[in-house]
Amino acid sequence: MNYTERFSDEQIDKQCKYLWGITKDLLHKREENYELLDSRIQSVINIIAGSNPVFHQSPKVMSICANLEKARHNDEQFRKCILDSLGLIDELRADFTLEVHSNV
Repeated sequence: MNYTERFSDEQIDKQCKYLWGITKDLLHKREENYELLDSRIQSVINIIAGSNPVFHQSPKVMSICANLEKARHNDEQFRKCILDSLGLIDELRADFTLEVHSNV
């Protein structure tokens, strides 16, 4: 089944913006010493993994999840893993929309 035919560019764009926002928020949560950060990261991983059909089972989705999992267990690499995940979300957006919007 070709999942990309079921989702418009606008829907994919909105989903990517949402994923980007909840992923970026992890940086702020860490700076605030949010006591449930580990649980929040797991929730974000679950949300992103659940979006996999939207992106036609793209390996980039699993790479994002792996980066977030690494961020959970490696404080020294936390920021890099989050930023790498944000970059992959941008790549997904470019891969699955015909027009890349510059207003993110």
